[in-house]
Amino acid sequence: MTTKNPTANNNLARVKLALIFFVALAPIALAFVMFKTGVFVPESRTNQGILINPLLPFSELPLKTLDGSPIDITADRTWSMVLIGDERYESVAKRQLSLMNQSHIALGKEQNRVKMLYLIPENVESEQNQALIRYSTKKHPLIQIVITTDSSFFDLTHELLTKNQEAEYSSLLFIVDPMGNAMLYFLPKHADKDILNDLKRLLKHSKMG
Repeated sequence: MTTKNPTANNNLARVKLALIFFVALAPIALAFVMFKTGVFVPESRTNQGILINPLLPFSELPLKTLDGSPIDITADRTWSMVLIGDERYESVAKRQLSLMNQSHIALGKEQNRVKMLYLIPENVESEQNQALIRYSTKKHPLIQIVITTDSSFFDLTHELLTKNQEAEYSSLLFIVDPMGNAMLYFLPKHADKDILNDLKRLLKHSKMG
């Protein structure tokens, strides 16, 4: 009669668990490396968005819906397009909302792998924010409006805009991977085809989401 070795069984279980994590994370890591270094990517195909290094843990932001319900953007393991709202530049915010929605529609059958979020600060009751909420809800109902009490991401947005010599206050569009990390962003000057091309490449090289 053969006696099972508990230690061997435990080691085998750990190896299997490690392999599962590797299989899940490897495609995202590979996609980022390809974007950052160009390895395995033809010279004629480069990213249009601006890479973020190191990745930003967007999932650490405290997020909630307009009715106050908490949100975990990693729960459904999909990619996210996250537009950072700025009510002081309403026309730019409206353009970016339309741009995000057009890019999502153009994904075709891959739409279900990417969700759209419009992130606004806690002062949701401001007249400008209310106007943008009404606009987004009416024109782009698939875009989920979320609120955060943490101003750090808005501060970072302003820093990135200044760094790229854009208007001090405007809207940035971030691409967030299924693990909740913001990996690249787009300026207001980027076109919908820039966002679409980068998203398609990321989805092609990642099996997650």
